Amino acid sequence: MSTGQKSGFPHAADVKPPISLHLALHRYCSKECQTADWAKHKEICGKNSAHAAALNSFHALTLPRDITRTATHVLRLFVQLRTDHKGSPAKYFRILEAKVESIEDAKTFPDPWQESLRDLQNMRGDSEKMGRGTIAAIGVECPPLGVQMIPCGSLKRSSLSSVQLLPNWKDILTKDIEEGKKFQRFGY
Repeated sequence: MSTGQKSGFPHAADVKPPISLHLALHRYCSKECQTADWAKHKEICGKNSAHAAALNSFHALTLPRDITRTATHVLRLFVQLRTDHKGSPAKYFRILEAKVESIEDAKTFPDPWQESLRDLQNMRGDSEKMGRGTIAAIGVECPPLGVQMIPCGSLKRSSLSSVQLLPNWKDILTKDIEEGKKFQRFGY
C-alpha cells in the first residue's frame, strides 16, 4: 500500500496527498481513499474553510480576553440540511442553534464527542509545542450524524489582542451562513 501519490516527475519521491485542517479530524480507511476523495472534498473544504476562518470561534469563546479558553470551551453548532440551496454548497446547511459549551460538559455528549475532544487536545498540544499557537474548535452537529469537529488553529495571544469582539457573533454567523456568504472577515 502506498503512503502517498507520485508527482509528475519521474525521479520524485512519493508525496503526501493534500491535507486540510478539516481532514485532520476526518477519518479515512486509507491514504488511497483520502487521495481518491480529495477532488470532491477540495471544493467543499474550501467553502467550509471560508466559514471556519470567518467565524473564528474566538468571538464566541471570547479568546482575546482569555486565550486559555481554547482548552476549556468549544463552540457547538446544530445545523440542518437545506433543500433551498439551489446547488450552492455554501447554502447546504442552516444553523439551528449556536452555543458555547464547556469541554467538561462536552465530554458527556454522545459519541463521537469524546474521541473528537481527545484528538483535538492532541492537536492543540502538538501545535503549542511547535510554537504555532493554540487551537480552538467548533463542534458541528447535523442529526442524525455525529459531530464534525472543525479546528481553528494558529491562535496566539499577540494576534488576538487587537481583535474587537462582536457581541452579536451568533446573529452574524447565522445570517452569513443562511445567505451562503463568502466572507473575507467575519461580519463584513
